[in-house]
Amino acid sequence: MATRIYINGSAQEEITVTGDIFNELCLFPDINDSGTVSFSAVLKNGESGIYILKEGKLSSISDSGNSFESFGS
Repeated sequence: MATRIYINGSAQEEITVTGDIFNELCLFPDINDSGTVSFSAVLKNGESGIYILKEGKLSSISDSGNSFESFGS
């Protein structure tokens, strides 16, 4: 079963879902006043990281493949 992150505005919008990129989405996603969504997740390859979605573009802030060994979930 897929896990999904949604935001509410005038209509509910799906931000991301497990499957193609992510194996697991962690608890407590956040959104700031400019609409940037941040969340932690585990990739299909097992690496974990912190990601943002801004204006439809997904970016990695940090991941376990670089400076950090792991992130709490």
